[in-house]
Amino acid sequence: MAICNVCKIEILEGDETIWTGSRVVHQRCSENLTDDIESLIPPTPEEIERAELKENSAGSVITDIDLPWTRVFWVSFQFLVVGLVLVIPVWIFFMIIFL
Repeated sequence: MAICNVCKIEILEGDETIWTGSRVVHQRCSENLTDDIESLIPPTPEEIERAELKENSAGSVITDIDLPWTRVFWVSFQFLVVGLVLVIPVWIFFMIIFL
């Protein structure tokens, strides 16, 4: 048992219906409409909450990263050292297994 989102009348078992996403309307309700059915169906509480969150969000866009080159080189060096520390034991393990 569902309720038509256009006329707000209960949809009976023998009624012809049209599904629009997660909503259902009577066939006779959709035939008399000249506008889009989706615009006449009220939004669900979840849709309202999602729209409010989107409207009230303070988004940010990163346009520039200001890093000194010395910091970039230092982080790159640390990355290489950590990579070697991780690779050397793996290399030793494979040499023991395959030799």
